[in-house]
Amino acid sequence: DPTGEVAWQSLRNMAVQLGQRDELRRLAQLLHERRCTFTPSGETPIDIDCSLPENRERSQCLVLSDISNIAYQDALEMYHNAERASGDEQRRLYDRSARLLIDAVDRNPADPQGPLALEYAATALERTGRFDSAARIYQRILDEVSSRRGANDEENERLPATVANAQFRLAFNANQSFDFERAIENYTVLADNPRFVNSRDPNVRQKREDALINMALISESTR
Repeated sequence: DPTGEVAWQSLRNMAVQLGQRDELRRLAQLLHERRCTFTPSGETPIDIDCSLPENRERSQCLVLSDISNIAYQDALEMYHNAERASGDEQRRLYDRSARLLIDAVDRNPADPQGPLALEYAATALERTGRFDSAARIYQRILDEVSSRRGANDEENERLPATVANAQFRLAFNANQSFDFERAIENYTVLADNPRFVNSRDPNVRQKREDALINMALISESTR
């Protein structure tokens, strides 16, 4: 009954405050295995729409967020281990971290951490030389994130930088593959799109400047 929900959320909140990832994992698994609804015995379980703001603090929605956070933390830990590794072990860790990050986003596409997770996944693939796979992830960022609006000002400030980086990396990878036409096309979007032109984010402004310089270099080298 609802008393159980108070107990579960109390344990969950303590685990969050103490940074106990394994305990959060255990509590999430427990909720899933018991299919807890925290309703009186015999009441028919109902699906909860976690996209609705009024449901975000429900246990069934909190656990979705926790599972995503755990998955991101596991994947990023592997990503940073790859940075310290070398050779075949480094490649294996980068590949594994990319798969974990993409899987986490696929399970919860609306998660605010999703765009950054995809960015890390694409970077991991680039570092293993899988540029075509990385390009597909950058294109996914453009397709899924370009029109997204964040839940708060901080998220809204972060999203344009993520999109700008994806646009830049698509152009850069095309240039590296000697596909100069596609490179120019993507650099032009970054240079001319009002979303980037009007941005005051220093990261976005730097990407635009780099795009303009690279466009000039390509034009010069392909004359």
